[in-house]
This record gives sequence, C-alpha cells and structure tokens, in this order.
Amino acid sequence: MLRIFEEQHIALNMVIALPSLDGIKRAVELELGVALLPRRCAITEIASGRLVAVPVQGISRKRQLTLVCRNAHRSHAANAFLAVARETAREES
Repeated sequence: MLRIFEEQHIALNMVIALPSLDGIKRAVELELGVALLPRRCAITEIASGRLVAVPVQGISRKRQLTLVCRNAHRSHAANAFLAVARETAREES
C-alpha cells in the first residue's frame, strides 16, 4: 500500500503504527483514524456494524503467490491440489 501511495505521489499522514490487526481495527472503532485492511480480516466487525467497508478504486486485490513443493513422494492429495492450482493459474492468465 505504501508503494501505491508513493507511486501516485499521495502524501500519507501516519500518526500511529500498530503491530496487530486487532489493534488497528480497535483504533478505527475508536475513531482514531482509518485503515486499509483486507475485507476478510474485518468480516466480523463489518457484519456487526462496528466497521464499514469502503471500496477503494485503483487498488488491485490480486496477489502473486508462489507454490513450492518437492517432486518426490507427493501424495495423491498434493497432486490433486497442484492440478487445481495450475488450472486456476491458467484461467486467470
């Protein structure tokens, strides 16, 4: 997120930095500021009305993941998972 703001030449006024998601969510609940969080991290708070989700245009939700595994001695389940992961990656390309 910091890189996106920097690329857009948008200055951030960060007064507080908190080490945990729970602390960040609580600070927002106490109206100490706003936070950019993945929706899945605040589902409970959004559902209860303690926090409000506001869509932000121009921010991609895609993440680059790297899957690492050993070739030797893979289980049937591991092979099935890899097949699904590869198919999903092809569909999204």
